[in-house]
Amino acid sequence: MSAARLRALAACFFVSGATSLVLQVAWTKQLSYALGTTLYAVTTVVAAFMGGLALGSLLAARWLDRLRRPVLAYAGLQGLIALCGLASIPVLRATPALFAPIHAALGGHPLLFFAARFALVFALLVLPVTLMGMTLPLVAGVFARGGDRYERETGLLYGINTLGAVSGTLLA
Repeated sequence: MSAARLRALAACFFVSGATSLVLQVAWTKQLSYALGTTLYAVTTVVAAFMGGLALGSLLAARWLDRLRRPVLAYAGLQGLIALCGLASIPVLRATPALFAPIHAALGGHPLLFFAARFALVFALLVLPVTLMGMTLPLVAGVFARGGDRYERETGLLYGINTLGAVSGTLLA
C-alpha cells in the first residue's frame, strides 16, 4: 500500500475511533435517562460494545477471503455505521415507551424486567457496534495479503484508531 493511501486510511481510522466513542458517550447519556441510572446505562453500552466488536471481528475474518475490495467494503461499513449512529438516539429515546408493557407482561418482577430492558437495548446497539468491529479486520486483511509489513501497519492503524477514540471521548 502506498504511503499516501496509508495516510488516508489512518485519517479515516482516527475519525472512526473518535466517532465511535462519541456514539458510546451519547448512548450512555441517553440510556441513563431511559434506564434511570448511569450504572445500568454504562453496563449495557459497554457490554454491547465489547460483544459487538468481538462479533464483528469474527464475521470479518470469515468474509475477508471473499472480498475483492476490502477497503471499499470498509467504506461501506463506515456509511452503515453513520446511518445507524444517526438513527440510534431517536430509537433509544423511544425505548421507555416499551418498558411499561414489558414490566406488566413480566408481572413486575424486578430481575426479569432488568434483564428484558438490558436485552432490548443490547439488541438495538449490537448492529452498529458489530459493524464497527468489522472495520479493523477488513483493513488488516489487506495488509496480510501484502506480506511483510502486516504487523507494523495494522498496529499503526489500531493505535491511530485508539487515539481517535480518546479524542472522541474528550470531545463528547
